[in-house]
Amino acid sequence: MAKLVVVRPRDTSFGGHSRCHVFLDGRRVASLAEGMKAEIPLSPGRHDLSVRMGLIRSPVVPFECEPETRHEFGVVFQPFIQMSFARRFVLWLALIGPYFLWLYFYPRFFPGPQQFWIDEFFTPFVFLLSFGMAMGLSIASESGRLSLEPGLDPADGQALTPEITARRGRLTLRSMMIAVAVLAVLLGLGVRQWRSARNAYYREEVYRHHNYELSDREAAEFHRASNNPATAAMFAARADYHAAMARKYEDAWARGLTTVEPDPPPPP
Repeated sequence: MAKLVVVRPRDTSFGGHSRCHVFLDGRRVASLAEGMKAEIPLSPGRHDLSVRMGLIRSPVVPFECEPETRHEFGVVFQPFIQMSFARRFVLWLALIGPYFLWLYFYPRFFPGPQQFWIDEFFTPFVFLLSFGMAMGLSIASESGRLSLEPGLDPADGQALTPEITARRGRLTLRSMMIAVAVLAVLLGLGVRQWRSARNAYYREEVYRHHNYELSDREAAEFHRASNNPATAAMFAARADYHAAMARKYEDAWARGLTTVEPDPPPPP
């Protein structure tokens, strides 16, 4: 019986993590990991052979099959961008790094009332820009020319039955990028929620101390008019205390501080 042998050599550059699907006469007959080969029985006659990795498809290779013959083809992937995994990973970190730096530094440069507009509009833009460029790097680094070359049958090719095989788990740049993107979204939402809660607490403290200050000022004026200077001085001291606390929390809100000093005890 005639036989078709399709070999996927090891170290097929950036397409190494993707399954290589083998199509014979338009029908998928095998799925190859790197270093494997598929042996497929053939009927005599004309056949069309092609392979596909991800979105990349090779040109169709027609061939004539005679009885009791063996046809050998090897998968060749030539990437458009020649770059090692380490360099791609470093470049990828450089692209997503601005998003995390932005999350950390922007509260230090924008006052509290402006952080709402930053969180609502500019932070999503920085996220989309950083991870859009990182996704573009991943797609570009895994793009290339896929072809079939006759007569390639490496010795390390592991025999594979024509059935579609299960995907092996493997850590890749794209899977890491997806995981970090999900983590970045969760981190961004968590940081935003935490900052919103912190700013809300600062605002409440500002309003609370401001109301106490107004109340104590009125009480001090009332007792001063009633010729009660001791009580008026006590309420005036309390008003000054609440005014200082209101300024402290207002400054923390405007500067985006994460923590503030504990409040001193109020005057008696």
